[in-house]
Amino acid sequence: MFRLPSPQQQVDFAAALAKARAEGFTECWTVVNVSRLDVAMAHRESPSTIRFYRLGDLLSAQTSEFAEFKDRVIALSGIRG
Repeated sequence: MFRLPSPQQQVDFAAALAKARAEGFTECWTVVNVSRLDVAMAHRESPSTIRFYRLGDLLSAQTSEFAEFKDRVIALSGIRG
């Protein structure tokens, strides 16, 4: 079940996003804890998000989502793997 954020959560998120953009961050990912995700609806509700990850897919190092997430964190942060 998808739950819309409260008005205060929306304000807090907008402020955090504006601060991140001002500091030069260009990507916004969202990790969701649902088994099924309507990606089109999720993009409408969170248009700044460029990639959604399911928490369940990130819990196992054997999934392609885990590998992609790890690779992106390493590439964007400059951490050597």
